[in-house]
Amino acid sequence: MDMAKIFELLISGLGGIAASFAGAYYAFRWNREREERNLLDAKVDACNKAVFILSEQLRVLTNFRDQNIAPVREHPGRHFVMGATLPIEALHLRLDAASLSFLFETSAAEVPPFLAIENARFHSLVSGLPYHAHGLSGSPRQP
Repeated sequence: MDMAKIFELLISGLGGIAASFAGAYYAFRWNREREERNLLDAKVDACNKAVFILSEQLRVLTNFRDQNIAPVREHPGRHFVMGATLPIEALHLRLDAASLSFLFETSAAEVPPFLAIENARFHSLVSGLPYHAHGLSGSPRQP
């Protein structure tokens, strides 16, 4: 074989290897960017869901205050005048703190524990509402 033929085969082989390398490089890069985009979307979804759940918890408590507490707030015997209430079904308003664990790696590391505490406070308040008008006996009063 002459040198020109070897050089031609070498150049065509290197061109194929370079094209394969470039294709693989961009495929892996595109896949990595897609995974990062999906991870970012999951984080945004988790934050949006947390904001929605917290706003729903606030709405439930505000409605309860406006419908049950506000009408008797100024009454001198408000503890006795305020009637019993039905339990609030709020099990669907559970905050998923595990989905917000990525915040520990950011400058907002104090947010997940704060949200978990507020979520626990909401559920303890909601679970205690049926007992509010019965005093120390602990048995719920039905309306």
